[in-house]
Amino acid sequence: MWEWIEAGATIYVCGELSLIMRSRDGGEVWEVLQAGANASTGVSPTLSAIRMSESGLGFAVGQEGTVLRTRDGGDSWHPLDVGTHVNLLGVDVDADGRVLISGMRAMFLSDNGGDDWQPVRSDDVDRGWYSEVALTGNGP
Repeated sequence: MWEWIEAGATIYVCGELSLIMRSRDGGEVWEVLQAGANASTGVSPTLSAIRMSESGLGFAVGQEGTVLRTRDGGDSWHPLDVGTHVNLLGVDVDADGRVLISGMRAMFLSDNGGDDWQPVRSDDVDRGWYSEVALTGNGP
């Protein structure tokens, strides 16, 4: 399909109405993994970013502070409360289970696979919008 995607590669995408899709064949066939309203709120927030680690630990983030986590490579997704309702725009997860989430005047870090979250505080974070993040080395 796309020359730069290896045949058989697994691809994840997310978008409107809390949609998460996966292709296990480089984009030829897609399956819906998550879609529709949150059962507790009836709201279907748009998801803006998704990341999956090699171990199958993954996160999707979006509007209204939405954070979804999977531990099984995307077969099931569960909401997490990181303590915000701002729009979240970026997420990264590393092989050690560290997770960094960015958004509109907010950033959150977990060092245990999303079980606990700490806000990242600085004047710059409190005033800016961060649409993407990346974890490298020993720290964010």
